[in-house]
Amino acid sequence: MEKLVSWFRTLFSNSFVRNVALVTSGTVLGQAIVVAISPILSRIYAPEDFGAFAVFASTVGILAIVASMRYEIAIPLPAEDADAWALAKLALLGALVVGVVLLLSSGFWTGPFAQKMGLSTGQSKVVYLIPFGIVVTTSFQIMNYLVIRNSRHHVLAKSKVVQGFISASAQTGLGVVGAGAPGLALGLIAGRFGSALYSYFSLNARSIELPSLFQVAKKYSRFPKLALLSGGINALAVEMPMLLTSAIFGTGVAGLYSLAQRVVAAPMSMVGNSIAQVYMAKLGEYVRNENTEAITLYVGIAKKLFKASIVPFALLALVSPYVFGLLFGPSWQTAGEIVRVLTPAFFARFVVVPLSQTLNYIGRQDYQLAWDLFRFIGIAIIYWVAKVARVEYLIVFTAYSIFLTFAYVILYAITTNMLRLTVRNWRKDFEDGCKEC
Repeated sequence: MEKLVSWFRTLFSNSFVRNVALVTSGTVLGQAIVVAISPILSRIYAPEDFGAFAVFASTVGILAIVASMRYEIAIPLPAEDADAWALAKLALLGALVVGVVLLLSSGFWTGPFAQKMGLSTGQSKVVYLIPFGIVVTTSFQIMNYLVIRNSRHHVLAKSKVVQGFISASAQTGLGVVGAGAPGLALGLIAGRFGSALYSYFSLNARSIELPSLFQVAKKYSRFPKLALLSGGINALAVEMPMLLTSAIFGTGVAGLYSLAQRVVAAPMSMVGNSIAQVYMAKLGEYVRNENTEAITLYVGIAKKLFKASIVPFALLALVSPYVFGLLFGPSWQTAGEIVRVLTPAFFARFVVVPLSQTLNYIGRQDYQLAWDLFRFIGIAIIYWVAKVARVEYLIVFTAYSIFLTFAYVILYAITTNMLRLTVRNWRKDFEDGCKEC
């Protein structure tokens, strides 16, 4: 017992571990709220409502990345806070422009888009919320990166709880009054907006005088040039399965897939993002100072994630069909079958994705783009074959899972090699500088 206590004391004496634990605790609590109300939501919303909501969330996820021009991911890098806030303003302006254009032109694109996605007349109302979702989601991401930059991990943790509580309350209340899919979408928007506001007022940095936005945009132009394309393709690869599932198999199957994502993948992603946010704050510091301990940080976190998650994911694969049927009702048991076949991909994603911004931070957006293209093409081929050959959807999800697992292993290998090379160059530059001295 004394050895166990000593081990925990040693573990939590590490500031990185403490910060991860703090942010993760807030994330887990926020997601626990969302997961806890899912059995209620599954009884007041139909699978088709979840499917239509998933189309909304996936579309917003793709367009928000394009709208921000990826300036928000550069926020942790500048030496001056003023430049960081200028990057935040650039990202927000991009989102506002895209949101306004989509809102003003909604009469032209919403109908054809809803029809293509297989949405009914009642479900198609959710499409009109997409412009608002883009602006709010971009604001939410911007504030997350500003909090990361300032290492305000307690604010990040609390913002996750705020997000979960507001989303759960709004979705439940709107579901009770029969709002359907728009109720789920409005709940998501409300949660992200509340979280962004909480973070903004917690930072209390509104008096900073911003430099020229043009100069800052030019200085960090590699992000819209390379990271935007990579991020856009990455978002397409992440969200495309949901959109194509709805278009090919209907909103009912998309709703089952959506619940699987909501109960398993979303909490997993939120925990992974919490680890990633602490990691990015530390990695940004290491990159600015060309600290060769960056590779030790990267490999160490990957090993910890692997060891901590292998048993839980194995158990998930065993029990998910039975648990889903018990918690959400017999009509949702198939969602558990979907979780089972996707578990290998969930596991690989949990280990690799929290570290996936490494290539962007060390200036190797070219490799990130190449991998994103590889993943995008692979997923597109799987769904193309599914549509042409009329493959049963569980077989499609199985093929998708196998391919994703393979793709994440490749990403980890690429990132490790590129980071080792970068650290080697930092070390060489330092040694050359010492010789000149």
